[in-house]
Amino acid sequence: MLNGILDRLLARYGDSDYIIMLKTRFLLRVSIAGIVVFPFIIAYNIYLSLTKAAFGYSIYWPIIAPLLIVYIIYITVIILIARGRFAPAGHLFFIASQFLIWSIVIVDKSGPVERLDTIIILFAILAMSPLVIKKNPFFIIIYSAVTALASMIFAIFYFPEMSLGPTTTVDFIGDICIASVVVAIMTYNLFSINRAALDKSEESRAALARVNADLKAVNEELTASNEEIESAMEELAASNEAFEEQNRDLAESQRVITESLEEKEVLLKEVHHRVKNNMQIISSLLNMQSENIRDPLMRQTINDAISRIHSMALIHEKIYQAGNFSRIDMAAYITELLNDIILLSSKNPDDIHVAKKLAPVHLSIGQAIPCGILINEILTNSIKYGCRDSGGCRVDLEMSVHEDMVTLVIADNGPGIERDMLERGDTATLGMQLINALARQLNAELEVGVDGGTRFTIRFSSREGQ
Repeated sequence: MLNGILDRLLARYGDSDYIIMLKTRFLLRVSIAGIVVFPFIIAYNIYLSLTKAAFGYSIYWPIIAPLLIVYIIYITVIILIARGRFAPAGHLFFIASQFLIWSIVIVDKSGPVERLDTIIILFAILAMSPLVIKKNPFFIIIYSAVTALASMIFAIFYFPEMSLGPTTTVDFIGDICIASVVVAIMTYNLFSINRAALDKSEESRAALARVNADLKAVNEELTASNEEIESAMEELAASNEAFEEQNRDLAESQRVITESLEEKEVLLKEVHHRVKNNMQIISSLLNMQSENIRDPLMRQTINDAISRIHSMALIHEKIYQAGNFSRIDMAAYITELLNDIILLSSKNPDDIHVAKKLAPVHLSIGQAIPCGILINEILTNSIKYGCRDSGGCRVDLEMSVHEDMVTLVIADNGPGIERDMLERGDTATLGMQLINALARQLNAELEVGVDGGTRFTIRFSSREGQ
């Protein structure tokens, strides 16, 4: 409770020096103690005055009046402290304390020793002066000089009354002066040390205040940054929720698209499978029809048609077997097509020697079908016309690719096409007509050579439409 009262009375000293705060709290505590104790002291002295014959059974004002004056001064000191006026409050308290002691010494009618002992309290109060002086140490010298002067005056006027001789008076005055100087020096140095510590404390407090201000600014920046980060986190959380919702929608769309693609793949496989089967039926029907034909030329024509149909059917078979509806592996396709052509020919397979060098080339279905029919036509002609000798024949088949340009070379060691027919550009035969038409469909360059057999060189882009 007392600390709460003190804090309210010292509210004006929140920005004061720390040591000033301590001095003010000490002075306030002593003043409060004085106004609490003094009523009892006054009441006791009034009681003694009314009950003692020495005081005439009446109030002895020489004792009561100083007590009342000091009591009022202590109340004034508290008021001044509460109003933030420590300096005048401190000096007023010091003067009141000195006044009280001198009043007791003067009024006291006991022996000289008892009265002189009371004067010693004055020097104790003088030693307390650094606690009530705020800044100027000059007041210590003034208080010491006033105490010494008052002691000399008291000795001059009251020592004869106490039957003390001149020698004792001079000795007392000398001791008082020496004591005043010693107390002044000690209290002055004590105050100087106190003041230096206060200045150092103020520097530290100012530095601490600056650090606290910097920390507060940094804390405010951190708080603002945290708020920005929290805002960004909230935005990110909202964005994440939106992204998750989009991802769920995309996943659902992907699932629907995947199911649709799987259905279309199944349908496309079924289409290619049925096309291949239909071509096989047509091929089988033509094959059955050729068995009833006696004319060798007519039978050969039908067999050529069957071979062409088979080359197209093989494309569709490769598509639904591989599961890739956009690109055909031409190396595997050509290998299988070559084997089928050799089996379908009327030649002995052991008499046909094939040298293959096929690079991995993949073509679209739009290029693979005309390219397959073209290869079928050239290989069929090479085996049919280039393998007339009983010693067998040789077919060279090479496919390479460079920077999207496919080069296809098919050569045999047969008698070759008549040179004069090439020079005339004769395309009267169905085979040459097909070869030229298919080359144009592929946008291919077609070269034909007849040195040591027939050599076809076809160049075209693996990119459809170029």
